[in-house]
Order: sequence, then C-alpha cells, then structure tokens
Amino acid sequence: MAIFQDVALPMTIEDFLEGYDNAKKAIEEMHAINDRQKKACDALGRHLWNGYPFRDDKSRQLRELRQRFWRGAFDITDFARYMDDQARKEFDRSLENPPEFTMDNIRATFLELAQKADMMFNRGVVNIFKHLSDGYKTNSNEPFRLGRKFIMGWGCDNWRGRPNIRYQNEGRIDDIDRVCSTLLNKEWQPRRLASAINASFDECYQNGDRCVFDNDLFHIKGFKNGSLHWTVKSEKLLNKINDLIAAYYGDNTLAKSA
Repeated sequence: MAIFQDVALPMTIEDFLEGYDNAKKAIEEMHAINDRQKKACDALGRHLWNGYPFRDDKSRQLRELRQRFWRGAFDITDFARYMDDQARKEFDRSLENPPEFTMDNIRATFLELAQKADMMFNRGVVNIFKHLSDGYKTNSNEPFRLGRKFIMGWGCDNWRGRPNIRYQNEGRIDDIDRVCSTLLNKEWQPRRLASAINASFDECYQNGDRCVFDNDLFHIKGFKNGSLHWTVKSEKLLNKINDLIAAYYGDNTLAKSA
C-alpha cells in the first residue's frame, strides 16, 4: 500500500510561488476577518474584544512567511554546495527583512548567486584550509599549498576519555566535506562527515582501540588534547585543492578580498 500516494511534495520554484501566494492570501484574509470582528465588538463595548484568535502582528507574520519561502526555495537549488561561510552569512542577513517572494526577485537573487558561484567556492576552499596546516606558507616564489597532513586544533572534546566532535567545529568539518565532495563530483549531505567520525570514534572506543576514522578520502585520528589529525588519502583531491589555492592567490583581485 502506497501510504504517501496522495501527498504532493513541492519540487519546483513554481510550486513554492503558488504555495506562498496561497499562504499570504490566507494570512491577509484571517486578519481582515479579525478586523471585522474587532469592529463588531467595539461597536458594543471595547470590553467585549480580547483579540482572539489573531493577536500576532500581520507584518511580522508576512515577514516570517517570506523568510521561510526564501529558505525553502534556496534549499531546492544546489547553491549551498558552492557557498562558503561568508556567503551563507550574507544570505542569512539578507533574509532579516527579505524582499517580496516573486519570480522576478527570485531570478535576480539566484542569478547573482550563480554569477558568484565560482568565486564563493574558491574563496571557501582557501578559508577552510588556510587555518589548518603549518604547511600554509607563502613567499614571492611559492603559492600557498595544503600538505597531505594537517591538524584541526580543538576539533574534538573528550567525554569520559572518548573524543567527540565539538559542536563548534561541526560546521568546519561540514565545509571540508562539502568542498571535497564537490571537487570530486560526489554527493554531499550536510553534517554527514561529522556524524560518521563520531560513530567511528565511538566504535573504536567501545572496542578499546585508538579513535580513528577512515573513508576513501581521509584518515582522521582523535587525540585526548582535543586535536584531530587529518591525512588526505586522495592525491587527486589534494591536487585539485592546491590548484584552486594557487589560482586564487594568483588573482590579485581575489587575493585582496580574502
């Protein structure tokens, strides 16, 4: 029996636009009814009106509705794969009081993101890795490079002797997974890598072994001092990362904006 056969999931921008228009119309209709109720009560005495059932401010409701639909539309695109932390924060700030959710505004916003996709991604690669390795050194003759091994300080906490990824570092690990998956044309799922590392550390701890994690890209060791020691196993991935870093710092315009 197909339990969800009658459930239509919105998968396109057009679906979101239709849903937004219907939801906005419903909010406006509810407040119009609310206003008529208030007027009817006020005519007989203000003590009869208690503001039920729509006490919330309409402008706030409409703003929150726009925020939800902008985020929903963004989530069905693939932009998150290319946006670094700086770009995500800028996008979040733009949603503090977002524009009307219309096709014209959606096209303009997403077209701008598409035009910046390469720059955002390349900037993100540099910002992710430049804080992780002592091998990041530069001079007039040598571009920045990521070494095969790097350390993430304070990458994990120790709970009763078992390393566990620090909540504050889940976003950094997620960014590493996002960048590496994208460079190798692999599927990326948010928070996947941090969860997998924790699961592996937990299994190792239960077996009395050193806490390590392995996949086809990385070998990661957790230490009691909170550091995570990473080894890049894929030569192809390491070359791609370093090619992007070299190109980024070879572009004076981009280097000045870093």
